[in-house]
Order: sequence, then structure tokens, then C-alpha cells
Amino acid sequence: MRRMIIAVLLLAITLGLLFVATTTYRSVNTPSDVEVTQDGGLLTFSVNADVNTSVDWEISDVMNTAAQHRMLSGHTATVSLDPGRYSVTCTITDLKGGVRSVSDTISVQGAVDRTFSWTYDGQPCIITYTMDYSDVETYYNKSVSRGVSKETDIYQYIVVDENTRRLADKMMDSYTLITGMAPVIDSADYAQFVLSFCQDAIEYVTDSSSRGQSEYWKFPLETLYDSNGDCEDTSILFASILSASGYSSVGVFLMPSHALGAVALDDYTPQGNGTLVSSERNGHMYYAAETTSSSWSIGYTSSSFLDSIPLLYVGHQELI
Repeated sequence: MRRMIIAVLLLAITLGLLFVATTTYRSVNTPSDVEVTQDGGLLTFSVNADVNTSVDWEISDVMNTAAQHRMLSGHTATVSLDPGRYSVTCTITDLKGGVRSVSDTISVQGAVDRTFSWTYDGQPCIITYTMDYSDVETYYNKSVSRGVSKETDIYQYIVVDENTRRLADKMMDSYTLITGMAPVIDSADYAQFVLSFCQDAIEYVTDSSSRGQSEYWKFPLETLYDSNGDCEDTSILFASILSASGYSSVGVFLMPSHALGAVALDDYTPQGNGTLVSSERNGHMYYAAETTSSSWSIGYTSSSFLDSIPLLYVGHQELI
């Protein structure tokens, strides 16, 4: 009878996990037999399994595949988790060595603080930015291709919303603090300030390292949450910040295996080294913004792209 009870419990566990919904934690799926509760900043996992079984838990950050996995043991285990999305695997081993594992994904809600530091014109800059993880998850859950197959795909990523507007306000305040002057909209000087932020404050990380897939185009808030991204992610962020700051026209240059930000600067005289990337569109001159290295000024990128033909995509998505 005891063996039968254990077998029934193990069978029930393999059917899934139950994550008890609260205002802070919620489950992506609706399984049974594992309970998750919150006490302050702590998350407690418990499983309804025979006391003679051993239970192991593996918790991994879905949004950051490079993050270290958490390994816990016991029928009840407690861990502190920052707001984010996590994969939880419960593995139960019985007395005969039989193993059953079940997995689910949970979302931990709450405010997320990020501190960004960079250098502009030899001056150190720093801002602290707060976002709500539910907003990050809204973009994470969007049904988009996560890559660009046609021109109109790009516009959906260059987003001006409440979050990018708040960031733009902080950026303009930081510029004023550093220079003693208010930023001039549509100027190359302030565009360079924003470019330096994207180059230095956001770590360059490939999609395969941050998302576990070869191509994953991020929305601006995803890049800010991760504090990292590759060329298209930081180019999209650059264009979004300038657009939220009031710049008249922004976009993205696409090259083979590379992306650059783009901004219309009609009174700009390029001065720099490397390959100049620019394009005229509807009476405006657009210049590239190389976001992956702090060695580049507005308009310039590596000479390795000298023979590349850049494709300019202009526009953004305005959200209330």
C-alpha cells in the first residue's frame, strides 16, 4: 500500500506544478502539486511528496541565460529572487532511485532599479532608472518576429512610450548637469551624448549569450532591464531615446551582419575617423551612430564596412 501511495504521488507530480498566485508572483502555466508562497522578499517552494523522497530544485533566469542557476534541496526551499522571469524545475528521487522531474515558469513582479554610468567629453555621468517588471514582461511577451524580414518590422522596435520618455528626461537632466546648458534638440552634440550612453553604459552582449538564440531583437525596455545588448538592440535604444527627446527623425541603418543607429542632422559637419555612413532621405541628411564602441563619433563606423551598402529605415512607434 505504501508503494502504491508513493507511486500515485509521483504520478501526480509529473502532471505539473501549481504556483499559487499572489500580487507579486504569478504562474505562466496552471499545473498541480508544487506551491509557491511569498514572505517579504523571500520565495518559498514546497512540494507534496513522500517524506522518504529527496527533492532538488533548479531555478534559472529565463531573461538572462548567462546568469548562474540556483540549486536548492528539500521538500521546502526558500530563496530570494529579484523581479524577473524564472524557470523552476523540481526533481524528486524515490528510495529505489526512480526520478521524476517537472518544470514551470514563474514571473516575479516588482520595481527594478538600474544604475548606468558612462563618460561624455571626459566627464563621468551617472543616472539611476526605475522600471516596473510588468512593463518589461509586456514587451517580452509581444508576438513579433524578433528579427527584421521587411522594412516595416523595424518601426515596432523603435518605441516611444512612458518608459523611454522618463529615460529621455533623465538623460537631458544629466546633460544639463554636465554641460551647464539645456540640450539643443536635433543637434549633433546632444545626439553624441546619447550615443556615448549607448556605447558605454550598455554592455555589448550577443543574442546567443543573453537570450540563448542566434537572433533576438530587443525593445528598448528589454535592453535597459538587461543592461546589455548587441548592435541592433543599442541602435534601437539610441533612436528611441532621441525620438523621445523630441528629435524630428530617427531610424536604423542595416548592413550585412550589423546595425547602426540613424539620426537626421541637417547642420552637421562630420569629423572623425573610420568609414562615414550617411544617407539623404526626403531632404534630410541622416548620419549613422555606431553604438558598439566608444571610439566612434556620430556618422562613423569601422573601416571594415567601407564596401558595405547601408540600408536606411526611418520611423518609430509612438505609444501612449
